[in-house]
Amino acid sequence: MYEGFDISLLNVAAELTNLKCEFNLPHWVVDGIGSLMKVMSPNDNEMTTNFYETKKLLVGLKLPHHKIHVCPKGYMLFWKDAEELEKCLVCSAERYIMETKRGKKIAKC
Repeated sequence: MYEGFDISLLNVAAELTNLKCEFNLPHWVVDGIGSLMKVMSPNDNEMTTNFYETKKLLVGLKLPHHKIHVCPKGYMLFWKDAEELEKCLVCSAERYIMETKRGKKIAKC
């Protein structure tokens, strides 16, 4: 991030992205955290100021990822054998909120 700092910019970007995913933070919150970190660091820092820039740093790594839907009540994951299910096997909660005009289904979680 800056001279004398033990953690690399790539590591900071990965941790910031992890926080976003783990706590389901909106982009504007991550933008605020990034801006705060930039202001708190010395003037010659390389910290990104928004989530878009942070994401661009990590795209070069081409890490594999797969989005997995979860039951709205947290009882099960719609993954592997359950990937095609429309309702939770435990509580019968609906997986999707709605279907778009083009036929794409929008998941609750």
